[in-house]
Amino acid sequence: MKTILVPTDLSPFSLQALEVAAELARTHPARILLLHTVLDEDLAYLSANDSALQFSEELEPAFEKARYRDEAELEAWISHPLYAGIDIQIEAGKTLKGFLECLSDYHPDLIIMASKGASGLKELAGGSHAEAVMQQAHCPVLILKEPIRPFHPRRILTAVDVDNRVPAILPKPFFLNIRERDDYLFVMKPFDTRSEEEIQQLMNLWAQKQQLDSYRLHIGRHSSTAKGILEYATEVSADVLVLFTHARKGIQHFLYGSVAETVLNRAELPVLIIHLS
Repeated sequence: MKTILVPTDLSPFSLQALEVAAELARTHPARILLLHTVLDEDLAYLSANDSALQFSEELEPAFEKARYRDEAELEAWISHPLYAGIDIQIEAGKTLKGFLECLSDYHPDLIIMASKGASGLKELAGGSHAEAVMQQAHCPVLILKEPIRPFHPRRILTAVDVDNRVPAILPKPFFLNIRERDDYLFVMKPFDTRSEEEIQQLMNLWAQKQQLDSYRLHIGRHSSTAKGILEYATEVSADVLVLFTHARKGIQHFLYGSVAETVLNRAELPVLIIHLS
């Protein structure tokens, strides 16, 4: 059985990640670990706004009280008929450090997180929190930008950089294993002197190693790789955009540095981050 890890801050917005996880858990037998994560700023707010918390050791009782309250709210969430029959385990009151420790303790096959808008990753997918999760996770991370009901992705677009760094086999998360065709996108920058035929030949050689029976490569031209990816994803109405990263080295490898970060921050569709070992 697969394990889907869903971090939440108990905001209504983060509930969408649980709903998507439930859909996937029904389709692909999986259990869900619903983990309430307390961000550092929440602890600071609690300490600053409770006059009884004059010393750091006095924070623990209040923290435990909040944890029990949050567990009750999580129980109320999963009592909804939408989650009937699904194996959901809940844990409340995890700090970011505790959450990262769970990544190795529970060996999740997929992490689903919610993120707001194009102004930058927020909520649990905010700034250093998202970067920490993505660097520590050894499994795919699905970032949701808006409510999606139902979550039945049909057109998955994978952005790649076609060169000699492309590994023979690209890992796929369990919920993307069954579909008729793989769609790939390569954005050519103005300074790329290769022809489209050369790019296609390289991709064909790689596809043979990948054992792809049917795939389509779109070669776009744009001065900005990130904008080229986003514009094409919108043009073809992609359901999910897939980006690859190199584990523990930030968002790079196929899409270097700010390119993937820009795509992730500005995309309106779900973005799936897959780490390469």
